[in-house]
Amino acid sequence: MKLLLKLTKTSLLALLLMFANHSIAFSETLEKQIIQEFQGEFNKIEAFAKSNPQPIKTDILMEFIDKELMSRWSAELTIRSILGKELWKSVDADQKQQLINAYFITMKRYLFESFQQYNGQKPLASKVQLNKKQNKGWLTVQLVIDNFPNIYLDLKIYFHKKQWVIYDFRFKGISFIRLKQNEYRNLVEEQGVQQLISLLEGKYQEFLKQLDVEP
Repeated sequence: MKLLLKLTKTSLLALLLMFANHSIAFSETLEKQIIQEFQGEFNKIEAFAKSNPQPIKTDILMEFIDKELMSRWSAELTIRSILGKELWKSVDADQKQQLINAYFITMKRYLFESFQQYNGQKPLASKVQLNKKQNKGWLTVQLVIDNFPNIYLDLKIYFHKKQWVIYDFRFKGISFIRLKQNEYRNLVEEQGVQQLISLLEGKYQEFLKQLDVEP
């Protein structure tokens, strides 16, 4: 009996170790896949920038942002995280969609303005830190700049609708979502959701006017 109990415990320990090793191997494989996947996206950005020297024509850049960049950024997750669960629950379905649409065009504006500052920096996906569920985490990106120290930033990623998307970023520990939370939440709580929607839409319309393009 003692021998049987000992063998059972040994077998159980072996199974646990096998499971742990399998989980570690799966995690490492998934992390490599994520790094390769996003590096492929960064390579597209670099190739586009090289083939379209600054200043990039507005229509060409807008098309690239719509086709390649916005497919990887979840405006829904970003605005939902900024407002928080309780505030988001209080918003009706129509206004939620308006908020998502308004933040979608806001991200387009941010990406357009950021791309205008691009000056040959090479983005390298360097490492991934995932949560226990393996569906959310931070992707560290190294920006290699000639004659300057490298810059590191983190992209918050989430496996959403069958693909990995970005919905936040942080630089030197400061998260974009956290920077926007007080401003947006206070505006919604004091003046209502429609005011935030109008603010975001108004800024985008002003942005288009400055570019002298049709909405």
